[in-house]
Amino acid sequence: MRVERGSAELVGCEVSGPTCVEISGGDARPLLRRCILHDGAVGVRIAEGGEPTLEECRIFSQREAGVRVESGASPTVRHCFVRGAARGIVLLDGGGTFDGCHIAQSGVTGVVLGGGSNPLLTSCTVVDGAGAGVVAEAGSLGTLRECTIATNASDGVRVAAGGNPTVVRCTIEHNGGSGVTVARGGGGHIEGCSLAANDGKAWNVAWGSKTYRRWNRE
Repeated sequence: MRVERGSAELVGCEVSGPTCVEISGGDARPLLRRCILHDGAVGVRIAEGGEPTLEECRIFSQREAGVRVESGASPTVRHCFVRGAARGIVLLDGGGTFDGCHIAQSGVTGVVLGGGSNPLLTSCTVVDGAGAGVVAEAGSLGTLRECTIATNASDGVRVAAGGNPTVVRCTIEHNGGSGVTVARGGGGHIEGCSLAANDGKAWNVAWGSKTYRRWNRE
């Protein structure tokens, strides 16, 4: 299914295929509510300035990504459930808001903040993944506020060189690696978070990183 313009409402639809739904262009502002998108490569691809709204959708069993945001797109995603994708949410030069979403059982990474991305995630859960919970790549920004990142097989939050996320009042616990790992040359603002009971250290911050930390609990 492809949407390039307009504000159509898609309610209760079920779609499968290589890219279940593709939304592209600054005039594309559809609403998807309570849709089921399954068994493809990408559940929803949003590109070229698209600004859709997704509410209470279920996206599962995607070989590449549950939601992929790129090329200046800025969706509003509320209370969606993404399960069993290789990567739950991927942002590449995109933004938008994600509120109350549940990302679970990702095969590689729960949330990828790629270069040029700057989203806001609030009250989301990223759990039970086979790799890291959240990865902030070079050139990425983005804010995670009051999210739960837990029971992932590797690090809770991993910041690469040149990544600079803001993580505020999040619960980052019971992950298989460290709570927060920052590579040399990485940054980030980590404030008011709980980093208890991770299998690795609470912090694995390389010399030469530029990470600001305060009021965190270990």
